Parts: sequence; structure tokens; C-alpha cells
Amino acid sequence: MCLARPEPIEPSPLIPAKPQGSTTRLRHKLWELETKLHCPVIGTCLTNAELRTLAKKHGDRYAAGKNDYWLHTFFVTNTQGKNKLSLATYKYLERKYSSAVRQFAQAKDAATLRLMWEDFLARGATAEALWATTTHGQCTDELKEEAFETIHMLSHQIGAGQQADLKRLTQAEAELVGLKQEQAKQIKKTNQQLHDKDKQLQQLRDELEAQQLRNRQLEITNEQHQLTPADDTSNEQLQQQNQQLEQRFQDSQAALQRATEQRDHWHMTALTYQRKLDKIKAQHDQDVRTLEAAFGPVASASGCSSCGSSDCSACPDLAGQNVLCVGGLHRLVDQYRAIIERSNGNFSHHDGGKEDSRKRLESMLAAADTVICAVDCVSHDAYYKLKRFCKQHGKRHIFMESSSLSSFAQTVGKLSSQLEQTDVA
Repeated sequence: MCLARPEPIEPSPLIPAKPQGSTTRLRHKLWELETKLHCPVIGTCLTNAELRTLAKKHGDRYAAGKNDYWLHTFFVTNTQGKNKLSLATYKYLERKYSSAVRQFAQAKDAATLRLMWEDFLARGATAEALWATTTHGQCTDELKEEAFETIHMLSHQIGAGQQADLKRLTQAEAELVGLKQEQAKQIKKTNQQLHDKDKQLQQLRDELEAQQLRNRQLEITNEQHQLTPADDTSNEQLQQQNQQLEQRFQDSQAALQRATEQRDHWHMTALTYQRKLDKIKAQHDQDVRTLEAAFGPVASASGCSSCGSSDCSACPDLAGQNVLCVGGLHRLVDQYRAIIERSNGNFSHHDGGKEDSRKRLESMLAAADTVICAVDCVSHDAYYKLKRFCKQHGKRHIFMESSSLSSFAQTVGKLSSQLEQTDVA
């Protein structure tokens, strides 16, 4: 899988692996693994960001500035012997996958180890399974070969999966743009309707004023006729005209009232759409600011795959934590996953009791290192079950008041800070 290898730094004699069948050693060091296993272990268990950080601190700053493939080959070559870089890399892997290593330590024979390997693979915990299995003292040559072949094929599938994730994110962004455009069209249409109603209302007011003027003129005419002799026919015609004008006046007033009510209705509708659009825009802007603050702009060709910077020390780093998200908005699950994976974490999701069963929630809680719960989109039963389980087992859990992307990104940032403080302590 590796086509070329740079010259190793600080070369030292390779420490041979324990002979097959030896039971005096429970686990193997990184540099004791077979040569062919270094490529899948380095490529699967460590991100490019982690490799660059390790290279800067313990290896070669020149290597840290090279492209991803060159950096990968550099580590594969220089971790086959015991030296400063391989020792630091080994310690980092042990800390990153400490939870899986503790679980795999319960396997006292090769058969049990194989069952645990298969179980972790089925749950998607590939990196944890690879490190804990290949370094286990009971790992047979047959299981090592199976692990090598499995990871080789998964590497192809993961590449396709990442493209699918990127496509889903692009589609989500396009949907947001479409929603904003549709809202803008609706507001424009409502404003036009308001304008038309205002124009109609003004016309009715003008007609009403004209009618009032005609009525006044009629009253004056009637008064004049009362002062002068008139025949019965003229009086009757004047009375009919007066009644007609009175009816037209009443009709105009009724039409004016209806137009006023319609104008008020369209005005309230326009305000409602404007508030909805303002809320969507404010939430979108907040999400963008929060995500850029946590991860930076879109990744560049030479920088960190998460933030685009050449120095990703400020990015959230979950150190391979298995993070379970309970609840939240179903349409944002792909974005939640992207945030966790860009922060060097492993993501799983339970819908909080809508469709997923309670039994599945128990097994997912047991497998998680940290649980994030969105309290605005989760059932009461799932909320209290999660809270009791985490307290009983001392499992880290965080409750979010909102299911928005900005709230989720802020929670991931807080979790990263907690993990960093734990490492320092």
C-alpha cells in the first residue's frame, strides 16, 4: 500500500515481534508490529492533522509541511523501529484508543479476540478495532491478515463515502439558498398585494369623497326646491335620486371597510413572513459564525482538512472519542456527523425515541465515550434514561438547549476543551 519511503530519522535496530504463540506479553508496541501492518495502522488510526502535529513535536518539521501522502509514508517508515517519533506516536495511540484497549484486554484467547474484532467492525468502530486487535498478544497471523485485508477494502469504500457526505452537505446548503429565495419571492408578492390594496383603498376614499360632495349638492338642491314651488313629479324624481345616492354612499362605505380589513390582513401576513425570514437568516448567520469560529473557512489544498489552516492547533480535537448524539433535528444529522468527524471524533446518532428502540439506546450509550443530548428534540423517556445511565456509569454527558448547528458546534468546542484539560491534568 506504500509505494515509497523517505529515509528514516534516528534509525535504530527494529525490535522483533514476539514469536507466535507466546503468552508472556499481553500487548505489542507499535514498532513491534509486522511491516505490512504499519501502513493500515498509520492511515486508519491517525488523521493527517494528528500526523502533522506529531511530526512537528517529535519528528521533523520539514516532513510536517509535506503533502499527505509523503507524510503518511514518512510515518510508516519511521515507526518500524523504536525511536523518539515511534515512541511518541505509540503513546498517543494508546491514549486515543484507551477505551477500546481496556475492553479488548478482557479477551484472554484468540477466539474471544476475533469476536470482539467482528463486533467493533459491525458497529463502525474500525480504527479502535484495528489498534486494539493488532497490538493484542493473542492476535494470530490469520487475524492480522484478515485485519489487513479488511482495512484495505474499507479504505476504498471510505473514499466514496466522503464524497457522498460532501454531496449531502452541498445539497443542504443549496436547499437553504432555495428556501431563502422562496421566502424573498413570497414577501415580494405580499408587498405587491399590499400596494395594490392601498391603491384600491385610495380609489374608494376618492369615490367616497366624491359621493359625499354629490350628496351635499343634492341637499342644497332640495333646500332650493323647498323654497320654490315645484310640481309633484319633480319632487318624486328628486327623492328617487336621493335614495339612489344614499344607497351608493352606503355601498361605498361597505367596500371601504372590506378593503381596509383586507389591507390589514395582508399587512399582518407580510409581517409574519418577514419575521420568519429574519429568524431563518439570523440562525443561518449564527451557524456560519459559530462554524467558522470552530473550524475556520473551507479547507485549502495545503492546509488542515478541517479548517484550511497550516496550523490546526486551534481546531477542536476530540482525540478519537466515540460521540453519541441523542435527539436533534433529523435533517441536520449529516451536518452533526461532519462536525464531529472534522473534530477527529467518531459519530453515532439515536433519534431520541421517535423510531429507534430503547434497547438500541442502551447499547449505544454503553459504546459511547461522550453523550450529547439535544433537549428540545428528544422524548422524556429517552432523556431520563440517558441521564440515569450516564450518572450510574460515570459517563461524560452534555445537554444542549437547542438543536441548531451553532449550538452543536459550540458544544463540540466545549467538549474539546474538557478533553484537553483532562489530558493536561
